[in-house]
Amino acid sequence: MSTVIFLITTTAVVAITCLVLWRIESHDRKSATPAKSGQAPSLNVKYFSDTDTAFLQLSTQPAVQARQLYENLTVDLDAAGQIVAVTVEHVTNKGAEYARQY
Repeated sequence: MSTVIFLITTTAVVAITCLVLWRIESHDRKSATPAKSGQAPSLNVKYFSDTDTAFLQLSTQPAVQARQLYENLTVDLDAAGQIVAVTVEHVTNKGAEYARQY
């Protein structure tokens, strides 16, 4: 169990790093909107052992578009283009692979 938690945590850090880099390279900085005053950012992580998938929910805003950044790494965007969720498939294998790449 601790190995799975380690892999999910590692994958979350790598995925968020990838998202930040993607955001900087692909979007105008003016389009990034900070959390509203008094609204704390949230992170909800779910692991689905039957499909070996990690789902990181970064916002409660509904997703309107999904973009695949890498094989087995997909981000969901809201209507404003903000990242609201990250899905990592085959997380126990890919988490270590992503960590080695970055």
